[in-house]
Amino acid sequence: MDDVLTEDVLEVYKGLEDKLSLDEFKIRVEEKIDKMGGLCDTRSASLLIAQEFGVTTSTTIGKIIEGWSEEKSGTPASIEGQVIRIDTIREFAKWDGSEGRVANIIVSDKTGSIRVVLWDKWTDLIQDGDLRLGTVINMNGRIKEGYRGPEITAENLKLIRQESGFEIKDCLVKDINDGMDAISIKGKIIEIGDVRTFSRKNGTNGKVGTIMIGDESGKIRVTLWDDRALDIESFAIGNAVSISNAYAKKRYNVVELYVGSHGQVDLIDEDIKYEERIEPIVDIEPDGFYNVIGDLIGIEPVHEFARKDGSQGRVVKITLMDKSGKINVSLWNEQVDFIQELDIGSTIKIADAFAKVGFNGEIDLSVGWRSKLELLKR
Repeated sequence: MDDVLTEDVLEVYKGLEDKLSLDEFKIRVEEKIDKMGGLCDTRSASLLIAQEFGVTTSTTIGKIIEGWSEEKSGTPASIEGQVIRIDTIREFAKWDGSEGRVANIIVSDKTGSIRVVLWDKWTDLIQDGDLRLGTVINMNGRIKEGYRGPEITAENLKLIRQESGFEIKDCLVKDINDGMDAISIKGKIIEIGDVRTFSRKNGTNGKVGTIMIGDESGKIRVTLWDDRALDIESFAIGNAVSISNAYAKKRYNVVELYVGSHGQVDLIDEDIKYEERIEPIVDIEPDGFYNVIGDLIGIEPVHEFARKDGSQGRVVKITLMDKSGKINVSLWNEQVDFIQELDIGSTIKIADAFAKVGFNGEIDLSVGWRSKLELLKR
Protein backbone atom coordinates (compact mmCIF):
# COMPACT_ATOMS: atom_id res chain seq x y z
CA MET A 1 0.00 0.00 0.00
CA ASP A 2 1.12 3.59 -0.76
CA ASP A 3 2.63 5.26 2.35
CA VAL A 4 0.59 8.41 1.68
CA LEU A 5 -2.60 7.13 0.06
CA THR A 6 -3.70 4.91 2.90
CA GLU A 7 -7.27 3.67 3.28
CA ASP A 8 -8.14 6.55 5.66
CA VAL A 9 -6.64 9.16 3.31
CA LEU A 10 -8.46 7.75 0.27
CA GLU A 11 -11.70 7.99 2.25
CA VAL A 12 -11.06 11.74 2.67
CA TYR A 13 -10.24 12.06 -1.06
CA LYS A 14 -13.72 10.80 -2.03
CA GLY A 15 -15.07 14.23 -1.10
CA LEU A 16 -12.50 15.93 -3.34
CA GLU A 17 -12.72 13.78 -6.47
CA ASP A 18 -14.49 16.55 -8.43
CA LYS A 19 -11.92 19.15 -7.35
CA LEU A 20 -8.52 17.45 -7.56
CA SER A 21 -6.93 14.54 -9.36
CA LEU A 22 -5.56 11.83 -7.10
CA ASP A 23 -1.98 12.77 -8.03
CA GLU A 24 -2.61 16.46 -7.23
CA PHE A 25 -4.21 15.46 -3.94
CA LYS A 26 -1.23 13.29 -2.99
CA ILE A 27 1.24 16.11 -3.79
CA ARG A 28 -0.75 18.56 -1.64
CA VAL A 29 -0.80 16.09 1.27
CA GLU A 30 2.97 15.62 1.07
CA GLU A 31 3.51 19.39 0.87
CA LYS A 32 1.26 19.93 3.89
CA ILE A 33 3.24 17.40 5.95
CA ASP A 34 6.52 19.11 4.98
CA LYS A 35 5.09 22.56 5.76
CA MET A 36 4.10 21.42 9.26
CA GLY A 37 7.53 19.96 9.88
CA GLY A 38 6.22 16.43 10.19
CA LEU A 39 3.93 17.36 13.10
CA CYS A 40 0.86 15.84 11.44
CA ASP A 41 0.26 12.43 9.92
CA THR A 42 -1.08 11.73 6.43
CA ARG A 43 -4.72 11.62 7.52
CA SER A 44 -4.50 14.91 9.42
CA ALA A 45 -2.83 16.51 6.39
CA SER A 46 -5.56 15.20 4.08
CA LEU A 47 -8.24 16.64 6.38
CA LEU A 48 -6.51 20.03 6.25
CA ILE A 49 -6.56 19.89 2.44
CA ALA A 50 -10.25 18.94 2.45
CA GLN A 51 -11.03 21.81 4.81
CA GLU A 52 -9.29 24.27 2.45
CA PHE A 53 -11.76 23.19 -0.24
CA GLY A 54 -14.74 23.48 2.10
CA VAL A 55 -15.15 19.71 2.41
CA THR A 56 -15.45 18.04 5.81
CA THR A 57 -15.26 14.32 6.49
CA SER A 58 -16.63 12.99 9.76
CA THR A 59 -14.53 10.71 11.91
CA THR A 60 -15.47 8.78 15.01
CA ILE A 61 -14.74 10.14 18.46
CA GLY A 62 -13.04 6.87 19.37
CA LYS A 63 -10.55 7.35 16.53
CA ILE A 64 -9.69 10.86 17.74
CA ILE A 65 -9.05 9.66 21.30
CA GLU A 66 -7.17 6.50 20.30
CA GLY A 67 -4.74 8.26 17.97
CA TRP A 68 -4.25 11.40 20.06
CA SER A 69 -0.91 12.94 20.95
CA GLU A 70 -0.08 16.55 21.83
CA GLU A 71 1.92 16.86 18.59
CA LYS A 72 -1.41 16.69 16.71
CA SER A 73 -2.77 19.78 18.46
CA GLY A 74 -4.37 22.11 15.91
CA THR A 75 -5.35 19.41 13.42
CA PRO A 76 -8.92 19.61 12.07
CA ALA A 77 -11.69 17.20 12.94
CA SER A 78 -15.30 16.73 11.92
CA ILE A 79 -17.65 14.66 14.06
CA GLU A 80 -21.32 13.82 14.32
CA GLY A 81 -22.77 12.89 17.69
CA GLN A 82 -25.31 13.53 20.41
CA VAL A 83 -25.00 16.18 23.11
CA ILE A 84 -25.04 14.43 26.49
CA ARG A 85 -23.90 17.28 28.74
CA ILE A 86 -24.07 21.07 28.64
CA ASP A 87 -22.11 23.20 31.09
CA THR A 88 -23.02 26.72 32.16
CA ILE A 89 -22.12 29.59 29.83
CA ARG A 90 -19.31 31.66 31.34
CA GLU A 91 -18.77 35.32 30.54
CA PHE A 92 -15.36 37.01 30.62
CA ALA A 93 -13.63 40.21 29.52
CA LYS A 94 -11.42 39.91 26.43
CA TRP A 95 -8.09 41.72 26.11
CA ASP A 96 -9.76 44.47 24.04
CA GLY A 97 -12.41 45.09 26.70
CA SER A 98 -15.25 43.36 24.83
CA GLU A 99 -17.33 40.62 26.40
CA GLY A 100 -16.62 36.99 25.59
CA ARG A 101 -18.62 33.85 26.27
CA VAL A 102 -17.62 30.20 26.46
CA ALA A 103 -19.36 26.93 27.27
CA ASN A 104 -18.32 23.29 27.22
CA ILE A 105 -20.51 20.48 25.95
CA ILE A 106 -19.91 16.73 25.81
CA VAL A 107 -20.67 15.01 22.50
CA SER A 108 -20.99 11.24 22.24
CA ASP A 109 -21.19 8.67 19.46
CA LYS A 110 -21.07 4.86 19.52
CA THR A 111 -17.28 4.88 19.96
CA GLY A 112 -16.81 7.37 22.80
CA SER A 113 -17.36 10.91 24.06
CA ILE A 114 -15.36 14.14 23.84
CA ARG A 115 -15.47 17.67 25.20
CA VAL A 116 -16.34 20.40 22.69
CA VAL A 117 -15.65 24.07 23.46
CA LEU A 118 -18.12 26.65 22.12
CA TRP A 119 -17.03 30.29 21.96
CA ASP A 120 -19.07 33.48 21.66
CA LYS A 121 -21.76 33.17 18.91
CA TRP A 122 -21.96 29.39 19.24
CA THR A 123 -23.08 29.74 22.86
CA ASP A 124 -26.23 31.48 21.53
CA LEU A 125 -27.45 28.02 20.50
CA ILE A 126 -27.50 27.07 24.18
CA GLN A 127 -28.94 30.37 25.38
CA ASP A 128 -31.75 30.29 22.78
CA GLY A 129 -32.62 26.68 23.63
CA ASP A 130 -31.79 25.30 20.18
CA LEU A 131 -28.92 23.16 21.50
CA ARG A 132 -30.24 20.87 24.23
CA LEU A 133 -29.47 17.51 25.81
CA GLY A 134 -30.15 14.91 23.15
CA THR A 135 -29.49 17.20 20.17
CA VAL A 136 -27.60 15.45 17.37
CA ILE A 137 -25.03 17.79 15.82
CA ASN A 138 -22.49 17.78 13.01
CA MET A 139 -19.51 19.99 13.68
CA ASN A 140 -15.97 20.68 12.64
CA GLY A 141 -13.18 22.36 14.50
CA ARG A 142 -9.64 21.83 15.69
CA ILE A 143 -8.38 19.36 18.25
CA LYS A 144 -6.23 20.52 21.15
CA GLU A 145 -4.97 19.13 24.43
CA GLY A 146 -7.55 19.76 27.13
CA TYR A 147 -7.56 19.26 30.87
CA ARG A 148 -8.41 15.57 30.52
CA GLY A 149 -7.14 14.69 27.05
CA PRO A 150 -8.15 15.84 23.57
CA GLU A 151 -11.00 18.31 23.10
CA ILE A 152 -12.37 20.11 20.05
CA THR A 153 -12.78 23.87 19.63
CA ALA A 154 -15.84 24.32 17.42
CA GLU A 155 -15.45 26.38 14.23
CA ASN A 156 -18.72 25.39 12.59
CA LEU A 157 -21.75 23.58 13.96
CA LYS A 158 -25.00 22.30 12.45
CA LEU A 159 -28.03 21.03 14.36
CA ILE A 160 -29.18 17.76 12.77
CA ARG A 161 -32.14 16.72 14.93
CA GLN A 162 -33.47 16.59 18.47
CA GLU A 163 -34.02 13.15 19.99
CA SER A 164 -37.34 13.21 21.84
CA GLY A 165 -37.46 11.70 25.32
CA PHE A 166 -33.67 11.76 25.58
CA GLU A 167 -32.21 10.04 28.63
CA ILE A 168 -28.58 9.38 29.42
CA LYS A 169 -28.14 5.61 29.57
CA ASP A 170 -26.16 3.91 32.31
CA CYS A 171 -23.17 1.98 31.04
CA LEU A 172 -21.58 -1.16 32.44
CA VAL A 173 -18.06 -1.36 33.84
CA LYS A 174 -16.90 -3.39 30.84
CA ASP A 175 -17.96 -0.60 28.46
CA ILE A 176 -15.80 2.11 30.09
CA ASN A 177 -12.73 3.14 28.12
CA ASP A 178 -9.90 5.61 28.67
CA GLY A 179 -10.90 9.15 27.69
CA MET A 180 -14.67 8.76 28.07
CA ASP A 181 -16.57 11.65 29.67
CA ALA A 182 -20.07 12.31 31.04
CA ILE A 183 -20.29 8.68 32.22
CA SER A 184 -23.37 7.44 34.09
CA ILE A 185 -23.14 4.11 35.89
CA LYS A 186 -24.71 2.18 38.76
CA GLY A 187 -22.74 -0.19 40.95
CA LYS A 188 -22.41 -1.92 44.29
CA ILE A 189 -19.74 -0.59 46.68
CA ILE A 190 -17.25 -3.37 47.36
CA GLU A 191 -14.38 -1.32 48.86
CA ILE A 192 -14.12 2.03 50.64
CA GLY A 193 -10.84 3.91 51.02
CA ASP A 194 -9.85 6.70 53.38
CA VAL A 195 -10.49 10.37 52.60
CA ARG A 196 -7.30 12.42 52.70
CA THR A 197 -6.53 16.13 52.52
CA PHE A 198 -3.87 17.51 50.17
CA SER A 199 -2.42 20.91 49.26
CA ARG A 200 -2.80 22.32 45.76
CA LYS A 201 -0.17 24.39 43.99
CA ASN A 202 -2.22 27.54 44.64
CA GLY A 203 -2.07 26.93 48.40
CA THR A 204 -5.66 25.77 48.86
CA ASN A 205 -6.56 22.40 50.36
CA GLY A 206 -8.46 19.68 48.56
CA LYS A 207 -9.91 16.32 49.52
CA VAL A 208 -9.78 13.01 47.71
CA GLY A 209 -11.12 9.54 48.46
CA THR A 210 -11.73 6.29 46.61
CA ILE A 211 -14.32 3.56 46.42
CA MET A 212 -14.50 0.41 44.34
CA ILE A 213 -17.81 -0.43 42.66
CA GLY A 214 -18.89 -3.55 40.82
CA ASP A 215 -21.68 -4.64 38.51
CA GLU A 216 -22.50 -7.78 36.56
CA SER A 217 -19.65 -7.08 34.11
CA GLY A 218 -16.75 -6.25 36.45
CA LYS A 219 -15.41 -3.71 38.92
CA ILE A 220 -13.74 -0.30 38.73
CA ARG A 221 -12.03 2.11 41.11
CA VAL A 222 -13.74 5.49 41.53
CA THR A 223 -11.82 8.56 42.76
CA LEU A 224 -13.95 11.30 44.34
CA TRP A 225 -12.70 14.87 44.66
CA ASP A 226 -13.47 17.61 47.22
CA ASP A 227 -17.21 17.78 48.09
CA ARG A 228 -17.81 14.45 46.40
CA ALA A 229 -15.10 12.87 48.58
CA LEU A 230 -17.07 13.89 51.68
CA ASP A 231 -19.95 11.71 50.43
CA ILE A 232 -17.84 8.67 51.33
CA GLU A 233 -18.61 9.21 55.02
CA SER A 234 -22.21 8.12 54.39
CA PHE A 235 -21.28 5.01 52.35
CA ALA A 236 -21.08 1.39 53.51
CA ILE A 237 -19.85 -1.80 51.86
CA GLY A 238 -22.78 -3.29 49.94
CA ASN A 239 -24.53 0.02 49.24
CA ALA A 240 -25.72 0.64 45.69
CA VAL A 241 -24.80 3.99 44.12
CA SER A 242 -25.67 5.91 40.98
CA ILE A 243 -22.80 7.94 39.52
CA SER A 244 -23.30 10.64 36.88
CA ASN A 245 -20.99 12.96 34.94
CA ALA A 246 -17.87 10.93 35.73
CA TYR A 247 -14.86 10.72 33.42
CA ALA A 248 -12.42 7.87 32.76
CA LYS A 249 -8.61 7.95 32.71
CA LYS A 250 -5.97 5.26 32.63
CA ARG A 251 -3.71 5.07 35.69
CA TYR A 252 -1.08 2.39 36.29
CA ASN A 253 -2.28 0.43 33.25
CA VAL A 254 -5.93 0.33 34.32
CA VAL A 255 -8.89 2.60 33.57
CA GLU A 256 -10.42 4.35 36.59
CA LEU A 257 -13.40 6.67 37.09
CA TYR A 258 -13.11 10.21 38.45
CA VAL A 259 -15.91 12.32 39.91
CA GLY A 260 -15.28 16.05 40.30
CA SER A 261 -17.36 19.20 40.72
CA HIS A 262 -19.62 18.38 37.75
CA GLY A 263 -20.24 14.83 38.95
CA GLN A 264 -22.70 13.31 41.37
CA VAL A 265 -22.80 10.16 43.51
CA ASP A 266 -26.13 9.14 45.07
CA LEU A 267 -27.13 6.18 47.21
CA ILE A 268 -29.95 4.21 45.55
CA ASP A 269 -32.24 1.42 46.70
CA GLU A 270 -31.45 -1.16 44.04
CA ASP A 271 -30.13 -4.71 44.07
CA ILE A 272 -27.06 -4.63 41.85
CA LYS A 273 -25.47 -7.98 41.16
CA TYR A 274 -21.71 -8.33 41.46
CA GLU A 275 -19.71 -11.53 41.71
CA GLU A 276 -15.94 -11.52 41.97
CA ARG A 277 -14.51 -13.66 39.20
CA ILE A 278 -11.70 -16.06 40.09
CA GLU A 279 -9.59 -16.72 37.01
CA PRO A 280 -8.10 -20.16 36.35
CA ILE A 281 -4.33 -19.72 36.07
CA VAL A 282 -4.30 -21.26 32.59
CA ASP A 283 -6.59 -18.48 31.29
CA ILE A 284 -4.43 -15.55 32.46
CA GLU A 285 -3.17 -13.31 29.65
CA PRO A 286 -0.68 -10.40 29.76
CA ASP A 287 -1.68 -6.78 30.47
CA GLY A 288 -4.72 -7.39 32.64
CA PHE A 289 -5.71 -7.50 36.30
CA TYR A 290 -6.80 -10.85 37.76
CA ASN A 291 -8.12 -12.53 40.89
CA VAL A 292 -6.69 -16.00 41.57
CA ILE A 293 -6.83 -18.68 44.25
CA GLY A 294 -4.03 -21.22 44.49
CA ASP A 295 -1.82 -23.36 46.70
CA LEU A 296 1.70 -22.18 47.54
CA ILE A 297 4.31 -24.52 46.07
CA GLY A 298 7.43 -22.33 46.22
CA ILE A 299 8.98 -19.31 47.98
CA GLU A 300 12.26 -17.66 46.94
CA PRO A 301 14.43 -15.46 49.21
CA VAL A 302 13.44 -11.81 49.65
CA HIS A 303 15.43 -9.49 47.38
CA GLU A 304 16.21 -5.90 48.39
CA PHE A 305 17.05 -3.24 45.81
CA ALA A 306 17.69 0.49 45.51
CA ARG A 307 15.12 2.62 43.70
CA LYS A 308 16.05 5.53 41.41
CA ASP A 309 15.25 7.98 44.21
CA GLY A 310 17.68 6.20 46.55
CA SER A 311 15.03 4.54 48.73
CA GLN A 312 15.01 0.79 49.38
CA GLY A 313 12.52 -1.61 47.84
CA ARG A 314 11.76 -5.29 48.42
CA VAL A 315 10.42 -8.10 46.28
CA VAL A 316 9.84 -11.81 46.77
CA LYS A 317 8.77 -14.37 44.22
CA ILE A 318 6.36 -17.17 45.09
CA THR A 319 4.76 -19.87 42.96
CA LEU A 320 1.05 -20.72 43.03
CA MET A 321 -0.74 -23.71 41.57
CA ASP A 322 -4.42 -24.42 40.93
CA LYS A 323 -6.15 -27.25 39.05
CA SER A 324 -5.34 -25.62 35.69
CA GLY A 325 -1.65 -24.80 36.09
CA LYS A 326 0.98 -22.84 38.00
CA ILE A 327 2.30 -19.27 37.88
CA ASN A 328 5.07 -17.15 39.42
CA VAL A 329 3.88 -14.24 41.56
CA SER A 330 6.02 -11.25 42.63
CA LEU A 331 5.09 -9.52 45.90
CA TRP A 332 6.41 -5.96 46.14
CA ASN A 333 7.41 -3.83 49.14
CA GLU A 334 4.81 -3.96 51.97
CA GLN A 335 3.19 -7.01 50.37
CA VAL A 336 6.41 -8.97 51.08
CA ASP A 337 5.44 -9.17 54.79
CA PHE A 338 2.57 -11.51 53.83
CA ILE A 339 4.97 -14.44 53.40
CA GLN A 340 5.46 -14.55 57.20
CA GLU A 341 1.97 -16.06 57.43
CA LEU A 342 2.62 -18.73 54.80
CA ASP A 343 3.78 -22.34 54.67
CA ILE A 344 4.23 -24.54 51.63
CA GLY A 345 0.74 -25.85 50.85
CA SER A 346 -1.05 -22.72 52.13
CA THR A 347 -4.06 -21.69 50.04
CA ILE A 348 -4.15 -17.99 49.27
CA LYS A 349 -6.37 -15.60 47.37
CA ILE A 350 -4.94 -12.67 45.39
CA ALA A 351 -7.14 -9.84 44.11
CA ASP A 352 -6.14 -7.32 41.44
CA ALA A 353 -2.75 -8.74 40.49
CA PHE A 354 -1.33 -7.47 37.20
CA ALA A 355 -0.25 -10.03 34.61
CA LYS A 356 2.81 -9.41 32.45
CA VAL A 357 5.43 -11.37 30.54
CA GLY A 358 8.49 -12.01 32.70
CA PHE A 359 12.17 -12.21 31.77
CA ASN A 360 11.80 -15.92 31.07
CA GLY A 361 9.04 -15.30 28.52
CA GLU A 362 6.37 -16.75 30.81
CA ILE A 363 3.40 -14.87 32.25
CA ASP A 364 3.92 -13.67 35.84
CA LEU A 365 1.61 -11.91 38.29
CA SER A 366 2.70 -8.71 40.04
CA VAL A 367 1.21 -7.86 43.46
CA GLY A 368 1.60 -4.17 44.27
CA TRP A 369 -0.03 -1.56 46.49
CA ARG A 370 -3.46 -1.88 44.87
CA SER A 371 -3.55 -5.69 45.17
CA LYS A 372 -5.05 -7.60 48.10
CA LEU A 373 -3.80 -10.84 49.69
CA GLU A 374 -5.84 -13.22 51.82
CA LEU A 375 -4.79 -16.45 53.55
CA LEU A 376 -7.60 -18.97 53.07
CA LYS A 377 -5.92 -22.05 54.56
CA ARG A 378 -2.55 -22.42 56.24
